[in-house]
This record gives sequence, C-alpha cells and structure tokens, in this order.
Amino acid sequence: MGPVFARWPVSRICRRGVCVLAALGALTLGSAVDAAAEVQGQEWIARSTTSAKGNGAAIVGGDRFRLVNNIIDRALVYGSRKYGINLVWGAISNPGSDAYFVTEGSGEEVVRYGDNVALAITENPTRPARPFLKYKSRDYGINLDWTTAKVYEWKVSGAGRAGKGSPVRYGDKFLLFNARSSSKGGFLYYNERKYGINLSWRGTLGCPNGDC
Repeated sequence: MGPVFARWPVSRICRRGVCVLAALGALTLGSAVDAAAEVQGQEWIARSTTSAKGNGAAIVGGDRFRLVNNIIDRALVYGSRKYGINLVWGAISNPGSDAYFVTEGSGEEVVRYGDNVALAITENPTRPARPFLKYKSRDYGINLDWTTAKVYEWKVSGAGRAGKGSPVRYGDKFLLFNARSSSKGGFLYYNERKYGINLSWRGTLGCPNGDC
C-alpha cells in the first residue's frame, strides 16, 4: 500500500528567500498513517479447534475454527436473539458453534488472502442447518442472513507484507470483506449498536474491494 499523500497538505519552508516544499514530512507521516490503518482494521483471528493445527498452519477450506474478534476476545457464534440475525458473542473455549471457509473449486483448497470464499458458522456441528452467511438488508441489526447456498461473496483481507495470494494462517490478524456490502463500506467490524449483535460495516483506508 502506498502513502496517503492527499491527506497531508504540502507546505513550504523558506530560508533566505529560497522556498523548499516540505514533501518529505508528508511522505513520512502519510506512510505512518497508512500502516496504522492497516493494523487497526485487522480485527479477526481464526483459532483452531484441534491440536493438530496450531498458529502458523495454513487454513484449508472446510477446517473448523473459532472466529474470534480480537477487540473483545470473544468468538462469533450461533445464538438466538430477539432482534437481528441469530449471532452472539461466545467464549472462545466453548465447543458447539464453529466457523469455516469454503473455497471456490473443490472447496478444500488453502484459503488465500484476496480469494473469494464462502463463510459458514454452524448452529451445531452434528446438524449444520443453513450455515452460510450472506449480505441481506434487514430492519434490525447488521445486514446479514443465513443461507444453505455457498455464497462466495467474502474475502479474507489484510495480508500486509505477506501479500495478496499468500495463505491465511491460524493466528493471523485479518479483515473480513463482503463484496455485496461494499456500498456500506464492505468490512465487518465490531461496533456497539442498539439492536442486534455488535457488528457493523465500514470502509478501511488503502484496501479497496478487499484487495489487500
């Protein structure tokens, strides 16, 4: 990601009648802001539910994991509620409502930054009814709904130095982007709200269309 030049007006420094554009300060400060924005947006972590795959192992489509928001250190799980989609925050250690990605193709390839994937959260590991999440407008809470279909409208973003196309690994901090919600900002973030689970959509500096 490049520096954010537009945010920092260029000033002039004058000494003995010679004026020099203070572009270096704009470059340094702009780069720092860009880097901070990248780190700030990476709210999600996949934590494996098995001892066989620890931090650093690549996530494969179909792998079950706990989808953790590191702002509150809680897992996004299925749970009944009066308003909004049936999602709640649960303890990371509690079994019973896992998340998983499905890749395009066989569904079981390595999940890579920037690739289109489907995102599922199971109601019950032995009875996964309508597990997939999709964007859908609703009266209360965040615009999400359940579907039986694999909807490849999600991307895992925020690869940083590893680069787009690199494997998503357990323990990585990443962004979740939904293509159909792009008019709302596209990225899924923790945000307190009156109705429904504390989630909302918003944009992230330097990551258009989830390609970062």
